[in-house]
Amino acid sequence: CDEKIKTVSFDLFDTLLMRPLWVPQDLFYFVQEEVSPFFAGAEENAFVRMRVFSEQRCRELGRVYDASSEDVTLAEIYRTMEGLYRLPEGMADALRRAEEETEKKLIRARECGKQLFELARALGKKVVLVSDMYLSKECVGEMLAKCGIAGYDGLYVSCEYRKLKYTGNLFRIVLQETGTAPQEMLHIGDSWQNDVLSPRALGIN
Repeated sequence: CDEKIKTVSFDLFDTLLMRPLWVPQDLFYFVQEEVSPFFAGAEENAFVRMRVFSEQRCRELGRVYDASSEDVTLAEIYRTMEGLYRLPEGMADALRRAEEETEKKLIRARECGKQLFELARALGKKVVLVSDMYLSKECVGEMLAKCGIAGYDGLYVSCEYRKLKYTGNLFRIVLQETGTAPQEMLHIGDSWQNDVLSPRALGIN
């Protein structure tokens, strides 16, 4: 409600959106159920192990090819999986779509976060959403729409910009594109490092 605050920024996952998962990687077990026909006769939890290792390898390769790039996309993760495991043509795309659909199926709004979002809008603040995430901006937008979260002024997903909240570089982009001074911005999120220490280091509340 402080009049000095012109822009309110929200983290997405575990702040505005929730998934019934203990850790984010638990999603892969749900995806595995959806794609089980692809892995008939394979070792138990084969997809989960492949998905975890493919993301790890994709991030390693990303740093080698472009040291300035801080994040990867889901499509790149599955292209890496396709190369590592010599998947049949079209299988990687089918697995990626299954993961996206599983994300949409499981997502729901976190009501306390949604109330703060609506309050910021009602007060006439510029409202932006900022997330370290490999899902595409389009996919995240569909998840937000499903949860009834609309009317925001900007959506900043790390994989689209190749910059992370963790390093503070995604926040720098938000400040520049919104024309907001650091002291005029309030960020709300659940991660001590990504949502408190990183923005605070830039002078963001």
